[in-house]
Amino acid sequence: MLVEVKFKKTVALARTLEECFNYIRDLRRQVGENFPGIKELTEADNGILEWQFGKIEVKGMGLEIHCVTHVGISGHQVTCTPVPGRGNAQLTAAWALFESGGEVKLEFHAHFSRDVNIPLWLKAIALPFAQNELTKLFDHYLSNVQKKLR
Repeated sequence: MLVEVKFKKTVALARTLEECFNYIRDLRRQVGENFPGIKELTEADNGILEWQFGKIEVKGMGLEIHCVTHVGISGHQVTCTPVPGRGNAQLTAAWALFESGGEVKLEFHAHFSRDVNIPLWLKAIALPFAQNELTKLFDHYLSNVQKKLR
């Protein structure tokens, strides 16, 4: 069964555009400090970042997540795209910073997917539950970033 979550949210930040960008582009630091469940973030050569999460419990089933992404930076935007054939999950993410109405805003997009072996009788409840739990993690992460940049 494919567990898939698409997340998009924009939040206002209280620092300057450059201060915010300097923090956001340091993915290893800011994701490590703010994303719940991150066990380890490892940087490799050529802009590769490995994301290792602690076990996430979904209705009594443990879900291990390991993503490998390529990090790109352009303007005031940071992107992560999956490295094909690496990790057991796919993560695409983008952080875009811009000024609007005298404020700095962060627009965050994420698309997460992972195949999970779940018994047929559990699929009806497990899929929405897993999607909800992962969405909560993204929301919590973004709330933490927003607090950090006040």
